[in-house]
Order: sequence, then structure tokens, then C-alpha cells
Amino acid sequence: MKNPVSAGIGKFGITNGLEQSLSLLRDAGIEYLDFWLCHYCEQLDTPMRLDGWKEWVKDTKVLFDSYGIKVGQNHAHWRLKSQINEDFSYKDPWTVIYRNFEACRMFGTGELIFHPIERWMSVDSEDTLNRVIEANAGFFSKLVEEAEKWDIHIDVENLFDHKHLCAPNYPAFPFSRPEHLLKLADLIGSDRIGFCLDSGHANIAGNDIPSMIRALGSRLYALHLNDNYGLIGPIYEDVHLFPGYGRIDWKPVFEALDEIGYKGTLNMEVIGEFHRVPYAAAVAQLRAAREQLEIFRDTYTK
Repeated sequence: MKNPVSAGIGKFGITNGLEQSLSLLRDAGIEYLDFWLCHYCEQLDTPMRLDGWKEWVKDTKVLFDSYGIKVGQNHAHWRLKSQINEDFSYKDPWTVIYRNFEACRMFGTGELIFHPIERWMSVDSEDTLNRVIEANAGFFSKLVEEAEKWDIHIDVENLFDHKHLCAPNYPAFPFSRPEHLLKLADLIGSDRIGFCLDSGHANIAGNDIPSMIRALGSRLYALHLNDNYGLIGPIYEDVHLFPGYGRIDWKPVFEALDEIGYKGTLNMEVIGEFHRVPYAAAVAQLRAAREQLEIFRDTYTK
């Protein structure tokens, strides 16, 4: 297993600019990027919402090429407008979401990551859980034709109870378990539906991460590798540490990825405090994280 290491730049790319972010990746020895298209979709004046969005994508791809950075996966728009209402209704995907598919192909990758749409209320019964999953099946089914058109996988990401809505006797939070993701895929019935494993989300939700990887199997196309200390509420637990800096046992995680023949990038989704330190220190942090992930890969896989 010699999958390359990748990293997301998230909001760092917005606050510090794409060129500084790409320099950081290049100087840390990282050649692949998880590009968060969602940050360029949110406001009415952001590039993916404007008439010239295709030119922006072309220009951005040229910029990536100039730094020697390849896009391994893209994170699609997923913000508030697509949430599930109290009566389990939802708004259909809108124009900017469809644009994400063509942009993904223009960037040269077939992996487009989506958060499931959520119902930000108590999930207090199996019926509620199932209706949330069914609403997601309706939402994502409308995107399958676009995924087929551009030869894209819709990689649905696992969640956790980030708003602390679930009481101890409630069912597991929707899409916090592999069986929820698998049921979604079965309801849609398309090979365009795949999965993105967020290791941090899985750890907070109390999953056995290697077992989760094996359950998702050949439909696991993307990773958000990050570490944390598990469920430590009431503070926000999803701290996105570098892999190896928290409590996740990475040896069985990599063994499971090797076992299923995972073919994507080993993508880190971390929140480094890069903006708080000199550039050279930021490069050192990210380079060390890359090297540690490569050690995990080379030590724990065949």
C-alpha cells in the first residue's frame, strides 16, 4: 500500500490565500490536495456562484499545476440551505451543487465529498432515524444523473452528534454508523454512491474504526484522517488533530485500509494553527505530519 499523502487546506486557503496555501503544501512535500469547493460556494459573491465560475475553475487548476499540486478529492457545498425540515421535507439540490460535479471533473478527480443533510432536532426513535436516511436518499438520488454524466463518485461522509441532540436511550445519530451509510446506498441503488470516512467523527461516535472501514469496503473512496480524544463534551470534540496526536490507534486503521485495497489518497483533514506561527514553523508542522503518516503507512501495511 503506497497511497500518497494528501491534505486539505480548508479555511486557511480563504484567510491566507490559495498561493500561500499551495506553497505550504509544496514546501511540506505534499503533492495532493483535498480542495474544499464548499468555501467558494457559500456567499452570493463567491466564485462558484458567479457566471464566470468555469473560468475561475480553469484558472485555479492552472495555479495548482504551477505548484505541482494535484487534486485528489473535492469537498462539495453542504451548508445550511440543504437541511431537513421538521416535517422531514427538504429543498432539492440547487444550481451551485450541480456545478460542483463539473468543477470536480475539471480539477481531474472523480471524488466529490458530501455531508448528509441533517435534521437538527432530537433523533428520538428508530422511525425518526429511518426517515432522515430516507430523506437523504431522496436528496442524493437527484444527483446521481449528474454524477454519471461527469464520472464522479458521491462520497457521503460519516457524522457524529455535533449538536449533542441524542439522549443515552436514543438511537445512534444519523450517519454516525456504517450501517446508516450502507442503508442509504442500498436505498439509492447506484454505484455512484460511495463513502468518505472521517476518522475523527468515527472516534467521537464510539465506532470501532477498523470494523467500520471493513464494513464500507470497496465503496470507501475518500478519507478525512484526523485525531481527537473521543467524546469529551461539553466542549467541541471535533478538534482535527494531526494523526497520532490523539487517542486513535492507527495500526489497525491502516491494516484495515490495506485489507480492503483502499486506492485513494491518505488525506489529512487537520486544523493546524498555521496562521499563528512563522511560515517556516508551519511548514515544519505539516512536513512532520506527512512524515508520520507515511511511517504509519509503511510500517502497518504491506
